[in-house]
Amino acid sequence: IPEENFWEDKNDLEGVRAAAYQKITQASITSRMLYWGEFRGDNLDLNKMENTSIMYLQDGVLQPTDGMFSWSDFYSGINYCNLVLEQGEAMTQPGNEVDPSFRQSDWLPIKAEITALRALYYFYLVRAYRDVPYVTKAVRTDEEARARVDGQTQGVNIMGKLIADVEAVLPYAANNFGSSSENCGRFTRRGVQALLADMYLWRGCMLKSSTANPKPDVV
Repeated sequence: IPEENFWEDKNDLEGVRAAAYQKITQASITSRMLYWGEFRGDNLDLNKMENTSIMYLQDGVLQPTDGMFSWSDFYSGINYCNLVLEQGEAMTQPGNEVDPSFRQSDWLPIKAEITALRALYYFYLVRAYRDVPYVTKAVRTDEEARARVDGQTQGVNIMGKLIADVEAVLPYAANNFGSSSENCGRFTRRGVQALLADMYLWRGCMLKSSTANPKPDVV
């Protein structure tokens, strides 16, 4: 569907919101979360010695050609989040709503959960790589994607931005989506608070480190 014929009602936005969640459940992302986090933290043991790429990771021999270090799927998920955040605001401007049944009061809880979901994507990237491109504007065409060259942003600064963004939307986060599956699969207010708590701790450690070893930001 051409984008000019999309974003016509709340259901269109809800579909992209669901895609942002679905992306983070794919094996291409969950496996990397496991390798970059639990496996590097010695919480897992390797029992298939023929898996040489995992052996290299365990031994600290990191090959840039190895697919496990690709972050493209994370940025695909981030792009879904950026699309929802941009279009949700545009669709619910008071007096210019595109769907009479979708107003700002309906949008704000969605904004809160998608802001938290985008922060979670970035949180995994910062924990694994520290300094990464920080993109908050959606990419809509292949040509735009090829033309974009986003430099790295210092990880501690990204964490500060994520925390500020999530704190700003916390009051609007939903307490209950009406079912156990929805409450477990989407960001409720308690989930947002849990994410904030973890990000506070990581940022505190990163601030201590950056104060000891100051480094100019790269934009």
